Amino acid sequence: MARPRLLAMASAFEDKRLVLVTAAAGSGKTTFMSQWYAALGEQGRLVAWLSLDERDRNPGRLLSLLAESLRLAADEAQLSGERFALNGFELQSDDFIDSFVNAVSLLGQRTAVFVDDYYLAATPENDLVLREILRLAPPNLLIVLSSRAYPDLGLARLRAYSAMAEVDFDQLRFDGDEATAFMRDVHGIDIGRSGGELFCTRTEGWIAGLQLASLSLKGREGHVELLENFAGSRREVADYLSSFVLDEQSADVRDFLFRTALLDRFDCDLAGAVTGIADAQGMIELVEAANLFIVPLDDQQRWYRYHHLFQDFLRGRAPREGIDLPAVYAAAVRHCEECGLGEDAVAYALASRDEAKAADLIAESAMALIYKGDIPRLASWLESVSESVMQSHPRLPTIRCWALFHAGQWEAGEAALGEIAQRRGDGGDTAEIELLDVAMRVAADELEDILVRGGELVDRLEDSAPFLAGTLANFVTMSRIGIGDYETAWSFCDKAGTLLLRADCPYGYIFSRCTRAICLIAEGKADVADAELAKAEQLANRTAGNISFAAALCRGWRGACAYERGDLLTARQQLEFAVPLIRRCGNIEIQRRLAVYLSRTCAALGDRAAAHDVLDELAASRHGDSAGKTRTTVAAERIRLLLGEEDVRQLRLVWAELDRFAAREGVLPDRLLFDVEISRLRMMIAEGRWGEAAGATPRLAAWLERRQNSARPRAELLLVEAQIQLGRQDAAASRLARQARVTGERFPMVFREAPDPVQALLNGDWDGEGTGPETSDALQLAATEHGLSAREGEILSLVIEGHKNKWIARRLGLSEHTVKWHVRNVLEKLGAPNRASAGAMVRHLELASSRAAAGRR
Repeated sequence: MARPRLLAMASAFEDKRLVLVTAAAGSGKTTFMSQWYAALGEQGRLVAWLSLDERDRNPGRLLSLLAESLRLAADEAQLSGERFALNGFELQSDDFIDSFVNAVSLLGQRTAVFVDDYYLAATPENDLVLREILRLAPPNLLIVLSSRAYPDLGLARLRAYSAMAEVDFDQLRFDGDEATAFMRDVHGIDIGRSGGELFCTRTEGWIAGLQLASLSLKGREGHVELLENFAGSRREVADYLSSFVLDEQSADVRDFLFRTALLDRFDCDLAGAVTGIADAQGMIELVEAANLFIVPLDDQQRWYRYHHLFQDFLRGRAPREGIDLPAVYAAAVRHCEECGLGEDAVAYALASRDEAKAADLIAESAMALIYKGDIPRLASWLESVSESVMQSHPRLPTIRCWALFHAGQWEAGEAALGEIAQRRGDGGDTAEIELLDVAMRVAADELEDILVRGGELVDRLEDSAPFLAGTLANFVTMSRIGIGDYETAWSFCDKAGTLLLRADCPYGYIFSRCTRAICLIAEGKADVADAELAKAEQLANRTAGNISFAAALCRGWRGACAYERGDLLTARQQLEFAVPLIRRCGNIEIQRRLAVYLSRTCAALGDRAAAHDVLDELAASRHGDSAGKTRTTVAAERIRLLLGEEDVRQLRLVWAELDRFAAREGVLPDRLLFDVEISRLRMMIAEGRWGEAAGATPRLAAWLERRQNSARPRAELLLVEAQIQLGRQDAAASRLARQARVTGERFPMVFREAPDPVQALLNGDWDGEGTGPETSDALQLAATEHGLSAREGEILSLVIEGHKNKWIARRLGLSEHTVKWHVRNVLEKLGAPNRASAGAMVRHLELASSRAAAGRR
């Protein structure tokens, strides 16, 4: 498969002496070189190809093959055979290398020699020959050399003089688009873009892995499931790695690979502890030089891991090779404890199934994870501990409550707190238990008295327990934001930041900066919020890494800022990075808020399918007492999307489900009620139920007066649209003018999203007419018999007159999408296949009506 990306990269290397292509077996080295070779040949360059094997471990033979490859590539007159005559396969004098180099320079054109699989022929003598050729190389000679291991060619000197370029696995690996195209074009398997991304995640872009996986996919259903479970233990992968990688290694290297593959990461000290090798650093360097799928994890090359498929393969093979897994893990636990690597020690204790040891280590390391915001790891640890060990431990039940709290699973958290209260044997202190109890209730939309109690507890604990007080202050802030009380939210937000800085809790502090950003966004200060979030993101990257919950929080809210400014491409990029990470971390409250921004961003960019996908993923994330919030949010956003489309049936289904949920729940919390009532008004406007809209408008207006957040400007414009359609142009103009004055510059996206009637009024183009033409008796009869709404009757009359949707939209002050929706709905109710048939039906009713009237006379 052609790879233009690599050829474009290679075009920048043609002024070098050496291009070194090094990567593990099956990484696509030869394919890349052959495509580059062919491309240069098509450009008229002089190119030579040389493939080596074990028989070529002789410098004389290597020189002979180099000369022969150039003879085949060059014109006989330019490159005579005598010039390169050799005496058998003996190493010739330096004069021969000199004459070889001089002959290449006399060619008078750029010459590229491709040497493939050099690792098979590498010897100190061959290295010396190539080193001399590279030292003396004329400007027109380029050597492109592939190898699994780094050859000793004086690379440091070549790098220092910028005389070489390097292509390694990072450049050769396939990306999602290339994996999708490879499966489709080469194997005829359509795995889609998401399948390509999943493939690259599982194989890390290793082309041999893609090729082997294709054998499993052919003629089978369930591609996604197979890709998700694709591992190094699969027979075809294991056979390849065994034959082409493992069998070529010495016994010492094999033993080192099997033992260190049991570790998630390792440095030389940890590797030495589990293998017993004194010079573990030397062994790591040997493995790295041989390109045995080892991946450095930092710039200093201190920590390493293996390619996932290779690690899977080694772990599966280790017991058959006689490796004592419990002994390896026990050694890893001891070393990590001694070195203060508590999180690593927990992982290895769990792997060894020593639950008692793991429980003690979890208790020691848990709060450090909470301080960093690494809740998913803590949750996975706790899930790995049996319930009997959990209940017998003096500290783990409280830690489980912390994990449930931060994951937004407040109902389960309150139940766990109840169990602690019954036993009273948990190691959590009274203040901690009280804080968790209040925080759970605050976050779960409890009553005002709980919010007041939360504030009082913050004040009481701020001196003695700044972490506890700051954490609670963060959630009081979120709850105050949820009910539109921004004045109180501001004070708790600032207090949370101060307390958590004092407690040295970077994640909590970053969370407080995000709640502050939400307040700033609500005030229309997206630029200020983005600047503050950029600083918080730097702290997150420094303390937790750039792929962490803390970093995702910052990136996500920066995406929200970009959306509110109208910078949609930046918004999508930031939000698509953040939302999956936050979903993985389990915080449904933050996921819900940012998923709405991402869905709206996709819709604003015209990608409605992606917008619906985001809502589907959000709907699948609901759990426990957060399910109601998620349900109403998804339904409200889905209705917003569907109103711009023509799927009448789906729109009504979504609204009916939301309406039933609201009726079943009875009294809804304030933030849920907002979603329901906004959606109800949208449906009234879309269906032309003006009497009901007239009654709903004052209630919603009064409700908005009590709130001040980023949802209010959009709701205000919905009221403007309703007032226009009700013929209350003065009231609509007054409300719109107020909103334009208050929010126009601060919320540009609000007005970009506004429906056509509002846009027209804003631009001074509205003609003041909010109702349709007079209807005939036949139209009224058709409306009655077929259950048409008043709005649908208006639209039907204009359709019969022959007007197009765009004209009707302008006439009635609707968007063209809304008119299309109404027309489709009318045709469906009439049972008419098209507009002409609808007109014929009405004319038939007119004729029947006139005949009936004549008969009565």
